[in-house]
Amino acid sequence: PSDLLEDGGAAAGALSPDGLGSAAFSLDPALGSLPLGGGLADGHAAVDAVSEPLRVMARTVRQELEAYCLEFIDILRAHLLAYSAEIGVEATVFYKKLVGDYYRYLSEYTMDGSRKESTLEASAFYTDALELAEGRLPATSPLLLGLALNTSVFYFEIMNTPDKACELAKTTYDAAIAALDGRDDVNHKEAFMLLDLLRENLTIWTMSES
Repeated sequence: PSDLLEDGGAAAGALSPDGLGSAAFSLDPALGSLPLGGGLADGHAAVDAVSEPLRVMARTVRQELEAYCLEFIDILRAHLLAYSAEIGVEATVFYKKLVGDYYRYLSEYTMDGSRKESTLEASAFYTDALELAEGRLPATSPLLLGLALNTSVFYFEIMNTPDKACELAKTTYDAAIAALDGRDDVNHKEAFMLLDLLRENLTIWTMSES
């Protein structure tokens, strides 16, 4: 299965070709201009009355997202990964990356023990995929570039290890640029798109750390 949504990164502004960003809910700025009527207490009551449905909506969305992610993870782990070795290395790397992605999605909006478990699982599957891809996939492979991109976002935003994120992104970027050696033919269109995202993330992360 492909990723559910395409968007940018999360809080740090990182870019990813396939991130199911954590759902963010906030009160409309217009609420600040609600007539307070009898005073501050009335104003708080008005805001609470509006925000309660938003809290219910947020809770419902989180539960639905968690159910979808767990369903995809079960399909990937129980069925697709079990037979991927018969197809080839690329299939195994691809499915391990996807499992890592879905656990990353879970770690973005779950809390406490569930978040820790999802983070550990994401780390394990991303690590396995990177180790399997090393030396087996070409440096310009869109699959390898996408894997490095998503894993580096995971390192930066979830694991809070910016040095590790930058190292992976830069190493992958430099190796691919060297392999492309100035070529810009249509066959490498996807690779160039992913390289642009890696470069932009490196710029964002370097600026945020300076």
